[in-house]
Amino acid sequence: MGHREAQSKRASRAVAEILSGAQLAERGEPARAGPSVRAEYEVELKRVAEEVAAGLGGGLPREAAWPLIAQLAGGVLIALADPELAEEITGATLTGLREQAKAASQSGA
Repeated sequence: MGHREAQSKRASRAVAEILSGAQLAERGEPARAGPSVRAEYEVELKRVAEEVAAGLGGGLPREAAWPLIAQLAGGVLIALADPELAEEITGATLTGLREQAKAASQSGA
């Protein structure tokens, strides 16, 4: 397995952990955790953002990914709060993210 492929698999696992809440449930809220947990969380968040930015194309900086990641995390959080609307919320969130990602990759922003 090449370095890039391994990095992509690690980033995918990080996204799954962050969005599922497993990392928060296991370690508690990162802001209230100890320095080592916060440092590990930061490393994983940066890796995810770099992977998302790379997926947008055009050599975009990591910062270009944060709005998409924040919207995805917010959509997941809201969907978890209301099981009756979860499918509608996640569908609308993913549709909006796809449109934003497409626009970002076309504009290079």
